[in-house]
Formats: sequence, C-alpha cells, structure tokens
Amino acid sequence: MKTGTFAILAFLPLVIACGDATAEAGESEVAAATQAGPATTPLRGPDLSDFLDFNDPGDCNWSIRALETARGSWEWGEGDENVPSTHPMEEAEGGEVSARLDYEPFPDQPDVWRADVDFEGVWNGLQVVGIRTDYYPDDSELAGSIMSIRFAEPIAVVAPKLADLGFPIGADGQGTVRATESEKGFAARIVTDMKREGDETLFACNFVFDDPNAWRYM
Repeated sequence: MKTGTFAILAFLPLVIACGDATAEAGESEVAAATQAGPATTPLRGPDLSDFLDFNDPGDCNWSIRALETARGSWEWGEGDENVPSTHPMEEAEGGEVSARLDYEPFPDQPDVWRADVDFEGVWNGLQVVGIRTDYYPDDSELAGSIMSIRFAEPIAVVAPKLADLGFPIGADGQGTVRATESEKGFAARIVTDMKREGDETLFACNFVFDDPNAWRYM
C-alpha cells in the first residue's frame, strides 16, 4: 500500500500554477548562488533521516511518521473550525510539535486549511524548518491534502539535491506531473512543485487521486 498523502485533483492548481515562475526564480537563484559562493551557516537540529524516510522518492511515498505528525498536530473543533493539538516527535525540541493553522481562501477553487508544523533538523545535508499540509476544512482525514517539506536554503540549493536523490523535480525547481495508478487500479498522478515563500523553500511531493473519493476504498 502506498503511504504517500492521497490528495484530490482539485488541489492540483496549488502545486502546478506557479511552474513557469518557479523555473525562472530557480534560474535566477542559481546565478546568484554562483556569484555568492557556498553558504556558511551551520546546520541546526538532529538528523531527520528516519522521520523523512521516503522509501521511493519517485512515487512521493511519505513516511508513516511524517503523515501521523502532519495529521496529529491539529484536531477538529466546533463546526468547520480546527484547533492546534500536540503530537509527539522525538526529533523536535521538547519532544512534541503543534501546528500553526491558517485558513487560505482561493477565488477559483475550494478554500483550504493550512497547517505548518515547525521544527529544525538536517535531512540529506539540507536545513529543514518544518512541514506544511494544505487540506479541505470539511475533511477529517489526512487524505485530500497536499504535503510539503520546508527548507531554509534557496531553490538553487534544494532542487538539484532532491533531483539527485530521485525526486521528480527539475534541478531548477520546475515541478512535474506524471500519470500513474494505485495498487487497486485507481487513476492517479505523482505531482511535485517547488516555490520560495519568504525565507523558506517549499517542496510539495504528493500522490494524487483523479477521483476525489478513491482514497475511501483503499
């Protein structure tokens, strides 16, 4: 069984709409990084190899621990309202994490809740500062979500590293969409995207069902 997030197709605009802009930003960052030379900021936090253990990077199979942490860092409150909750994570400071929640309205697609879980750690030589999940406010399961890793380094550093590791992302940060199917024959896609947001680089890597209800039959 695949252990990646099972996101529905309506979320695709979230991860592919900025493809051209991402590529241009990546090329600009490559040039800037070449001129500036290597970064000297020391990496912070513990090794995250176990937490972010993708058994098949090409299929965006998130580890069970990452999935449980993403879902366990918030809970449903009154109505459609969600509230932060604590979830154990041995690598995090204090041994637990809690999500920062935000509601993101989109004019051309359903609105989503956004949950950012903050922690510091090192993964494949990169500085991780947390994970993010975008999900429907009326869905009580992790399915129907887009998950991302949040890095401190720019796209020019993150993208080539992840491409070398086998993730389906261009060395310039250009996202990809690849048709596939689940083990039970449901049509799906492997969708990746990368963008710079403030002082963080977000890498989204997800297994996306074409049928929004397919995950219910897994």
